[in-house]
Amino acid sequence: MKQGLNTQLEKLIDGAEQMAISQGFRRFNLDRLSRKLRMSKKTIYQYFPSKEELFFAALNRRASRLIQRFKEIIAMEISSRDKLYLASECLVKDLSELDPSLMKDLEELFPDFFMLSQGYFRQLTKYISIILEEGAKKGEFREDVNPALLTRLFQGIGDYLCDQDFLAKNRLSMERVYSGAMDLLMKGLLK
Repeated sequence: MKQGLNTQLEKLIDGAEQMAISQGFRRFNLDRLSRKLRMSKKTIYQYFPSKEELFFAALNRRASRLIQRFKEIIAMEISSRDKLYLASECLVKDLSELDPSLMKDLEELFPDFFMLSQGYFRQLTKYISIILEEGAKKGEFREDVNPALLTRLFQGIGDYLCDQDFLAKNRLSMERVYSGAMDLLMKGLLK
């Protein structure tokens, strides 16, 4: 019986996560979710007493999975360059799935949770800095570039990823900002 409950909860959070990242909070609708999952709203409310709690649980699980993936990448026995590539690929994939309205909704409706999401990006930046420092120590990256400076650049990129006004004003997606910044960092500015 317990296995069935866990499967049902996983199904619920999976569905909620997909709806949350593709539609944001304002369009996060429990009636549509219950129809999509073929699960009664009563069942949903047995697990989560409010729409907000389900929404945040789905986003927190997504963030936890990405952080876990970064930890796995750091532990791999591969070059730091490959680790940086895998971490970047993982982050760009994650960001490409996020509807811009999600971050805007968080910023406007749930400023405390929005601040937590910024902390999540800073945590990812910390893992990237570990990769950069490791690569510098192993001589895989240029010796004349200070890893602390690169880490600060990554933090700046993270700040832009969370700045919805900047993204909207410049018609940029989170994915495009991160990909463009990584391209500049890895290839340089000069022709």
